Amino acid sequence: MRSTEYWPRADDSGVPDMRFEQLRGAYFDRLQGDRAQLAAIRLELGEMPGSKATAIEHLRQLAHRMCGAAAIFEAGDIFMAAEILERAATDAARTPGAGSPAVHTALDTLLNQLSLVGATCRSR
Repeated sequence: MRSTEYWPRADDSGVPDMRFEQLRGAYFDRLQGDRAQLAAIRLELGEMPGSKATAIEHLRQLAHRMCGAAAIFEAGDIFMAAEILERAATDAARTPGAGSPAVHTALDTLLNQLSLVGATCRSR
């Protein structure tokens, strides 16, 4: 095993990494597409009679991806809201029908958080 002194070091010059900032900007732009997907699933959950297992699973997967990306790009509020939604969707998948109010509440919270991000991005 090599010593950590030979590992590449992050730039400590205090100058922001422009590539990362570009990726971060693209991430925040992409959130509006995620918001549209979440809103479509929200409608689907309200309209679907009977089993909503497919919509819940899609919601869980989307929330999981959003949670991971939010962690990378240091979007703490989105991370927390997506994590709560992922847990609610996971619980709802395990016990069909039981988690629906929690899923709707968590979904609305994340949608509200994303609308705040959208307003901030539009004002730049």
